[in-house]
Amino acid sequence: MVQYYVGVDTVVINYRNQKGGLVNEVLIFEGTAVARGYGTYAGADPNPAGAND
Repeated sequence: MVQYYVGVDTVVINYRNQKGGLVNEVLIFEGTAVARGYGTYAGADPNPAGAND
């Protein structure tokens, strides 16, 4: 983990994945449960998560 950020009903976790790319996981809470989550990637890599490697 590189850093984390806390907002109102939101947590963002910034880390480097298995390919060394920067990733932000955005978690939106409703109460104590995660209601929605999003992964975002820096750069223009067509396969940033390495799903097909």
